[in-house]
Amino acid sequence: MRKLLAVFAMVIVLVAVPMSGLAASPAPELFGSASFTATGAQLTSDTAVTPGYAGIDFPAFAGMTLSSLTSLGADYQMMTGDCFGGAPRYTISLSSGHHIFVYFGDAPNYQCGTSPRSQSNLLSPNVDTSQIPGGTFYDTWDHALSLAGSETVTDLAIAVDGGWGSGGTQVVDISSASINGTTYNFVPPTSMDQCTNGGWQNYANPTFQSQAACIVYLRIQHMHQGLQQLCNQFGNPWFCSRIENWGFSGFY
Repeated sequence: MRKLLAVFAMVIVLVAVPMSGLAASPAPELFGSASFTATGAQLTSDTAVTPGYAGIDFPAFAGMTLSSLTSLGADYQMMTGDCFGGAPRYTISLSSGHHIFVYFGDAPNYQCGTSPRSQSNLLSPNVDTSQIPGGTFYDTWDHALSLAGSETVTDLAIAVDGGWGSGGTQVVDISSASINGTTYNFVPPTSMDQCTNGGWQNYANPTFQSQAACIVYLRIQHMHQGLQQLCNQFGNPWFCSRIENWGFSGFY
């Protein structure tokens, strides 16, 4: 029992670490059939499950001009199906009501395979500007800017909605996305080094308000692992149930 009380005391000390710091810019937001998992943001398009699409919205980039957008990247893996029907993709919505589509995978067919992929800048070699007067399906980014470079970006999102043509189900795990050099990690941090030197600002699963909050998160995860080991060792039903039901999201 003394050992258990000591563990509880350590948790209280950990969550008392100051959380002051600069708040990160608006965090990415999931929509549709999207969820965070241990391997990233999982986006699912299933024709048998409403709404049949999923995505990640990036509100921090709304309001910029199209000409200010220089790179769109992603680290991802298709878990079910392949890239199909223009998905996964970045969708750039413009103030004119038109959209530019930036497809994952390799041109010209934009297939991805099932191995982990890392594409640093999907704006090259081609983007789809066919919804803009004068645009084409296989367009260059330079020509896209000549058509709409002065327009305002009203929304920027990754979308998955190709389940209809990918055996009924299309699932992709997005481990990270990068926009104009800003990286959003959807896999939680696992080491203190990932929290330092501004690294805490890059996480979206979960988000952090400061470096201290990121470090506290890791300490709590390590503590939780230790508590689980104690649970396995002592087999106390009351103690084990408390570990399973604890939620720490409010601490960071």
